[in-house]
Amino acid sequence: IVDFETIDEGVIKVTPNATGKVTVKITSKDNEEATATVTFEVKKAVEGITINNDTINLTIGETGTGSSEKINVTFTPADATDKSLDFSNYDDKVISIDENGVVTALAKGETTITVTSKDNASATGTVTVKVTQLVTEIKVPEKVDLFVGGSTTITPAVGPEDADTKDVTFTTKDNDGVIEVNPDGTITALKPGKATVIVTANDGSGVSETITVTVNKIPVESITASIDKEEFYLDDTATIKVEFNPTNATYKDIELEVVNGNGDIVDFETIDEGVIKVTPN
Repeated sequence: IVDFETIDEGVIKVTPNATGKVTVKITSKDNEEATATVTFEVKKAVEGITINNDTINLTIGETGTGSSEKINVTFTPADATDKSLDFSNYDDKVISIDENGVVTALAKGETTITVTSKDNASATGTVTVKVTQLVTEIKVPEKVDLFVGGSTTITPAVGPEDADTKDVTFTTKDNDGVIEVNPDGTITALKPGKATVIVTANDGSGVSETITVTVNKIPVESITASIDKEEFYLDDTATIKVEFNPTNATYKDIELEVVNGNGDIVDFETIDEGVIKVTPN
């Protein structure tokens, strides 16, 4: 990998042809026992570096392991001998970095790393590291009780306070048409039963909480009834109207029983909610 040329007494010029480590033994022609050795390395210099990922995004406590999450450098020429790097000028309260360019996020913030070739101080580049805070907790009521037709809006307390994204998504499970949940967290009770609402952070943290929703019927407290005709002929009909208290009671089914008189002389037909047609026989 080298050529030797004697250019003066005791002076030898060494010209490299390739890279590598070389040990040379020098022996006196007058005395073969008079020897010496020299060792040297022929290197190919770094001419420049290119940072392939100028931005690294991490979350607190995360260590960059993928190619996009650690400092990724291309050297010119590609076969340069010394590809070691120095990392400087970054905020060590925000990140730490090892000799291989692996970055660990310590605190929320943004900092810029100066990357310099150890072989050539003029070969430099920069990488910006952005560290974000993920959601660590969501606080919501464990249970919600509603009556049919009622509604409530859930406002989650998302922490920590400095979390970068506090948006959440509301979904349901075991919900057989019992409730409806809007994106803003409004729960509307549709029918009696139970369902579960899942509140999930949108930042990829995987943090979620559940709410058990119980929907209760609105019971009938009392009813009143009236008939539009107390007397009518065989070729006529009458109408009984039933009013429920409260008017928004969940179930308004009724049963008819003749308690005085001959029930066979009339037929009853429910023609609307709380409205019964009476036809004489």
